[in-house]
Order: sequence, then C-alpha cells, then structure tokens
Amino acid sequence: MDPASCSNFDDFELVHLKPSWVVRFEEKVLEGKIEFELKAKKDVEKLLLDMSGLNLNKVTLDGDETTYEVEDQPMEIFGQQLTVHLGQKKRGDEFKVQIKFTTSHTATAAQWLDKNQTKDRLQPQVFTYSQPIAARSVMPCMDTPFVKCPITAKLSVPEYVVALMSAVQKGEAVKDPQNPGYMLYEFEQKIPIPSYLVAFIVGKFDSRDISDRIRVWAEPSLVDAAAYEFAESEKQLQTAEKILGDYVWGRCDMVVLPPSFPLGGMENPCMIFLTPSLIAGDRSLICLVAHEQIHAWFGNLVTNATWEHEWLNEGFTTYMERRIGALMYGEADRQFCGLQNWTSQLKVAVYEQFHPTHELTKLVQVHDRSTDPNKAFSNIYYEKGQVFLYYLERLFGIEEFDKYLRDYIQTFSRKSINSQDWKDHFMKFFAHKKEILDKIDFDLWMYSPGMPPIDPEYDDSFQKDCVEYCKLWVQAEDSKAQEIETDTFKSFTPYQKEEFFNLLRQDKALSIHKIQVLTNKLDLKNEHNCEIRHHWIRVCLKAHWDEIVPIAHNFLLKYGRMKLTRYVYRDLFDWAEQREKTEKLFKDNMPYMHPMAIRIIAFDMSEAGAA
Repeated sequence: MDPASCSNFDDFELVHLKPSWVVRFEEKVLEGKIEFELKAKKDVEKLLLDMSGLNLNKVTLDGDETTYEVEDQPMEIFGQQLTVHLGQKKRGDEFKVQIKFTTSHTATAAQWLDKNQTKDRLQPQVFTYSQPIAARSVMPCMDTPFVKCPITAKLSVPEYVVALMSAVQKGEAVKDPQNPGYMLYEFEQKIPIPSYLVAFIVGKFDSRDISDRIRVWAEPSLVDAAAYEFAESEKQLQTAEKILGDYVWGRCDMVVLPPSFPLGGMENPCMIFLTPSLIAGDRSLICLVAHEQIHAWFGNLVTNATWEHEWLNEGFTTYMERRIGALMYGEADRQFCGLQNWTSQLKVAVYEQFHPTHELTKLVQVHDRSTDPNKAFSNIYYEKGQVFLYYLERLFGIEEFDKYLRDYIQTFSRKSINSQDWKDHFMKFFAHKKEILDKIDFDLWMYSPGMPPIDPEYDDSFQKDCVEYCKLWVQAEDSKAQEIETDTFKSFTPYQKEEFFNLLRQDKALSIHKIQVLTNKLDLKNEHNCEIRHHWIRVCLKAHWDEIVPIAHNFLLKYGRMKLTRYVYRDLFDWAEQREKTEKLFKDNMPYMHPMAIRIIAFDMSEAGAA
C-alpha cells in the first residue's frame, strides 16, 4: 500500500505506458492522451487511478468507450480518484485503457513561463516536475514509486521551441499533421521508471556536447557558461561507474532550467534538470551534478517503494556523492563535506525545521492519508541516511561495503523496495559477519527521531580554521572588529566559507557594528556564489540588520531554489517588524514561483504565524 496513492496498482501489471501531450502556451494547458497496457493479476472489475484537476474528454477500453467516475480525495493535495469500469476481467487478461484529457492551467507539476520570465526573453517555456505526487496533475496514472514500466511518449510543440524529455529521442522531430505550425517529438524509455520521473521541458535552448553521452542544454546566452561549469560531468560519471557498475541509461544529458526551478537538480533519467544557481563560474557547486548522476543507480534503478522510505533514494545517493568527491578531490574533502552538512543541513532539519522528537525526523517514516509527502520532505532523508551508511562502511570496511553496494544494485535493479527489503538483503549479504551485525541497532537508526544515535566523528582538520575564524568575530569587542584579518577568509574554499557563516549564524547574533564591518571587510555585497551569499544573508537577518532586508528581498526574487529561499523567508517572517513586508513580497512573487515552492513556503508561514 502507498498512502499517497488511491490507485489499485496491486491488481495489475503495468506493461507499458504511452503518454502524449500537445503544448498550448496561450492557454497554458496540455492536451493529453495516455494509453495503459495492462495485465490483470486477479479477477477485477475496476481500474483506479490518481488524477488532479484534469478535464477528461473520453475513456476507452480496447477501443470502445467505457464508463468512469471521478471522486475528490479527502485532502486536496491528493486530487481525485478516477474509477474506470472494466467489466469482468479475469486473472491474466491483457487489455488497453486510453484516456483523453486536458490539464488545468494550475497543474501543480507544470510551470508556465512567458518569454519575459525566461533569461533570454526569446520564447515561452514550460517544464514539469512531479516528485513526489504531482504527476497526476499532467496525466491520469498510478502515481506511486512502487509502479515502474517502460514508456513511449510524444510531445507536440510550437515549431519555434524544442522539446526535451526524461527519455531518449527517437529520430528527428517531424511536422505534426494534426497541429499546423507544430513539431512532433517522440521519446522512448526502455528501462522501467515510476510516474514521478516522467518529465519534460519545452523552450528555446541551445546545446553543447561534454562527451559522447553527455550534452548540456541551456538558453542561448547561458549555454557556454553551463558547458564550462559542468565540463567534469563525464569524469564524475566514470568515477561512479568504477564503484557501481555500468551506467545503463544511454544518454546522461542535462538542461539548465529557469531560476524558478525549486530544487538544485532533478534526476530525470537521460535528461537531468539543473538550477542555474549552480553556475558560479568556478565549478565550486558541481557536486550536485554528481548527486543527480548517481541517482541513475539509487532512485532510478533501485527505487523507494513509497515516500516513507525515501532515504533509500537520497541517503544512498548522498553517501555515494561524497565517495565520488573523495576519489576526485581526496578523502579530506569527503570528511569536510560530511561535517559541514552535519551542522548546516542535518542539525537545521532536526532543530529548526522540526524538533528532535518529531516523527518526521525518523529515517524510516510512517505516513497515512493525512500526510502530505511534500511537507514530510527534508534533509533527514539525505543526511541521516548517508550518516547511517557511512557508519556501516566504517564497520565493514570500504572494500566489503563496495561489494555489497554492487550486489544491492544487481539484486534490486528495476525494482521498487522498502526499508525491510533493504535490511533483509543487508543481513543476508553480511551473514558471515555476524559479530559485526550484532553491534548494529537497526531499530535505533531507522525508527528513532532526532539526530543519529552515533556521532560519525568526521575529521575536522578542514573545519578547525573555520571555527577559529568564527571565534575571532564572535569574541572580538566591537571596537576591535576592524582589526580582524581577512587573509584567512580569502584562503578558504567555497565550502569553508559556507561553514564559517553557518557557524556564525549558530552562535549568538553579532552586533550591527560587527555585521557592517564583516560585510565591508569581506566584500560580501559583491559575493556571487549563491550558497555563500545565502548563509551571509541569514547571519545578517539574525542580527536584524535593516540594510540586509532589500538584499534579502532581491535574493528571493532572483532564486527559486528552496534550499536557498525557504529559510530566508522564514527568517524574515520571524522578524516581527518585517512580517507584513515579507507577506507582501511572497504574494507579489507568487506568479514567478513554482507551485510546489508556493505551497511549502505558504505552509511555513502559516506554521510560524500559528506559533
């Protein structure tokens, strides 16, 4: 059972899925058709599907019209349940259901941008992002990661734009005979994928080849900068293959999305989505590209069966991302990344986003029909998951652990699993190491809230300089702040600069005088690395420095990535004198924001208001 889906997916084998859409920019809707090739696992009379806000035009069963009903779900986020009447289907029967529909212009998976909302202002864009449960807003489906199948898709788009998708394009686009002035693209994904990985983007893009299997797409003015920034992506992918085995998806292309994209990246197979905020000019943020590439194994090949077990996607991927960093830049880099994210991400999730006894700080969670997976989402899955795997690696040794990882992938490739499946396989693989297994309290790690039960004790040699430099600013008297040297800060790597500001924010608020001196001496108003700028803004907001408010506002207008914006909105909203202005800023910015970001930030504000 998946509490986030009302489909009866256990009753069927979904053999093949064939979605197609016509993109209508003027109306901001998708005209769609989807065909399900199904095989009954038992005697069954109904097919239940997830949908949200779709206008249904026609439903057929093996070519003949059939009856159906649509019923609202108790929570709006889950949309509606579509019931398709099948007659009397026997176990083993194979049949096809086809549904014609039109999306709502407010479909949560789709964001429409007028050309003036794009970077180059050349043509409009639309892209879809469906994780975790938004695919139902752009197609009726079994909207659960438990169900995976091959996909053949078609996209009909105006001839002045191109279509890209999480699949391999078949041949060249051709004129669409049904829609004059439109080009028809066909895509094929032979490897089974779940609904949340069905994604596309349509707009004006150019491309540059990184290697024979990686191409980066971006708006024309950005494409060369993107190609430079992500030039090491082939090397990263090859490094992952050395540990995890062959990359099986064929293409590993990337496309740079508009600034409103709410995440750093999305691991769509064959076509990774990336935020433009990664383009810093110095390749300092490319670890996120490696993260999305590694999802090709953890998440896309081996998939969490429901969102309660998302650590199987994100924890494994984050763990391996750090391993790739160690192989490319040295073990000290991995140790510092682990330590930095322990303080800046995991502690923030446990102590600020939730609290140490909150159910959603458990690694393995229990959701029900009242749980919105969007609101349950946090860095718990990433950081608590990777700390668990790091702990296990240290117990068994890295060579044995790598053998386990390869066996895990081979065993569960193209399947969806839960945490008990993972544990059973882990125990079986290491059965010959019973004395070590007996030391592991799996229940404590998997089902207890709060921080991990064991401190990973990362090597802190890279952090020590950050700690000491932080102490200089915290402990100095205001009259002495101007004397603090800046050479240490200038020698820091970008990650060390982030950690320095994170440590500053977690200490007592600096005086306004120190904030002014810090900003001027370190030339922070001219800092272009969005991650560093984000941490600096939060330090200043904690101090209630009035001059940072317009800078923070501009930051929120420039970036849509929730990692960068969510806590800045929170900090502004928690500042009583800024609450009204923050509400207005949010309201005015909503037309330029992704629907998922709007929903989550609105929830944060309502929670803060209630408190």
